[in-house]
Amino acid sequence: MNKRTENAPKKSACKEMIAGYADELEFIDHHYNPQQPDSLVDAISVVARVRGMTKIARASGISRDGLYKAFSARGNPSLNTVMKVLWCLGYKLKVTPKD
Repeated sequence: MNKRTENAPKKSACKEMIAGYADELEFIDHHYNPQQPDSLVDAISVVARVRGMTKIARASGISRDGLYKAFSARGNPSLNTVMKVLWCLGYKLKVTPKD
């Protein structure tokens, strides 16, 4: 999942991707690679699709179409969009020293 694909996975495929992890946060942590910033966006996108983009759109104030566009293979969501989606998922961005 480190390389963004042209076609985003469907909700059922996203559920299968997360199923092998203790929770969504573990999934995001596992797939995030600091050398590939898109990996974080891709992992957040998978979790958001499982939770429901319509629900995230309503909670974030970002249109559903806007979310799909931002988190598409060609999308480049702003930090503001990423933070809003994380917040709606029940997470927040935290900066820590690198190992």
